[in-house]
Amino acid sequence: MKMQESGLKLATLFFLLSLALLGPACGQSPNGALSSRPGSGPELETAISAAGALQTTITARPVGPNITGDAMFKFKCNKGKCAYKCSLDSAPFTTCKTPKIYSGLLPDAHTFQVKAKDPATQKWDKTPASYGWTIDDGETTFIANSKKIAAGGAHTCILNYLGGVKCWGWNTYGQLGNGKNDSTNVPVNVSGLSSGVSAIAAGDSFNCALTALGGVKCWGYNDDGELGDGTTLRDKNAPVNVSGLGAGVSAITAGRYHACALTTGGGVKCWGWNAYGQIGDGNTADEFLNVPTQVQGLTSGVVAVSAGEAHTCALLATGAVQCWGYNGDGELGNGLDENTSAPISVTGLSSNQVAISAGWYHSCSLNSSSGIKCWGLNFSSQLGDGSTAHEQYTPVQVSGLTSGMSAVASGSEHTCSLTNAGGAKCWGYNGDGGLGNNDATHTNSNVPVDVSGLPSKVCAISSGMWFTCALNCDGTAKCWGTGGQGQLGRGNNSSSDVPVSVSGFVY
Repeated sequence: MKMQESGLKLATLFFLLSLALLGPACGQSPNGALSSRPGSGPELETAISAAGALQTTITARPVGPNITGDAMFKFKCNKGKCAYKCSLDSAPFTTCKTPKIYSGLLPDAHTFQVKAKDPATQKWDKTPASYGWTIDDGETTFIANSKKIAAGGAHTCILNYLGGVKCWGWNTYGQLGNGKNDSTNVPVNVSGLSSGVSAIAAGDSFNCALTALGGVKCWGYNDDGELGDGTTLRDKNAPVNVSGLGAGVSAITAGRYHACALTTGGGVKCWGWNAYGQIGDGNTADEFLNVPTQVQGLTSGVVAVSAGEAHTCALLATGAVQCWGYNGDGELGNGLDENTSAPISVTGLSSNQVAISAGWYHSCSLNSSSGIKCWGLNFSSQLGDGSTAHEQYTPVQVSGLTSGMSAVASGSEHTCSLTNAGGAKCWGYNGDGGLGNNDATHTNSNVPVDVSGLPSKVCAISSGMWFTCALNCDGTAKCWGTGGQGQLGRGNNSSSDVPVSVSGFVY
């Protein structure tokens, strides 16, 4: 049997070499010059491609769902210099060139199609490339997109339109998930997650992904059971299944050393480090829990959950917010500084809240009037209320943000938000340019400042440890702040006071 297989492989190799020598190029490069290595390398790949069917590929697209009526598409064919025809929303195909730009599109579901014409045969691609997306500037769009990018301790992960995961930055514990432990300052693919992921969450040095089937996988640091697979002290540099969460999960969140999942039934389960009761099961007897554990009293009625350094917060269907875990700086927002291992209500937030975000030692909430309030530690002005108070034990209004906001992202010592128009603002710690406002003095700000240099509207934002990353509505990604571990993804380990492009990423 092995001899038959070897013979088949030799026959296949001979056939491929024949294609390379007998194809239209006849061993020459496209411009007619003699190839230095005929029948191998790029020349062989070109010959094989030329022998295949005509294929049109969309190489750049807007984020879906999107908040803007502008859309840009880039495309290519596998036959050299092709002609193209494009169509939007079932309109007749008309001649077009890459990039194809549309402006002023109305909120609705849209479909773009493009087909190429083979320059040799003059025949059109019978199967146009197609991409569908929705334009909607409502809160649901920002919530959906917020799951597509995640900034961790010193690394970042992002989803593309297929639901594939890419990560970059610090990788000592395998948090990039590519089967290696070498850090990198450009995006790499996460093993086994090239498609089918609907949400990503980043902890200090581990990550979790929610699949389209409602299952959860995690990878990276695991000293405290952060990966939820029933093990501890065994880091994993590729995704593993979280025990008992193969289906039935609608959202995920990762804190510094613990993680939580929101079930489709509205319940919350958490796992990982539990020294301060951040798992929420009613006790701290277990310093860590390496499998998902039910949060006390939250078996239903929850619509969102967010994990911080050593505390966790949940948004209820009633619009109220509850938190649990460490409370030494007012992280739980109940006016006290005592830790609790079960959920308690945040003072003044009993209704009308639509989104929450837990940072390392503070938390923030977005209300139905599009305003933001924060509470907890304020040592670096991360609450943004214009004060110099060291901490706030109950929610305070972020200065100037009583309305007009669509998302909030709490980092280690700073916070960022998105406006309804797709702009970005940040406040708090500004070392290494974490606020992105082009301030060379790196002065902290106790009120929101505009992020400089974002080329388009922002569809999603995530704040990590002294840096922030944004997924722009045009499908590009930018990061700013500290970059010593390559977490900005710019191709080097430099920090930046302004947003810089993530190398090679296209949504």
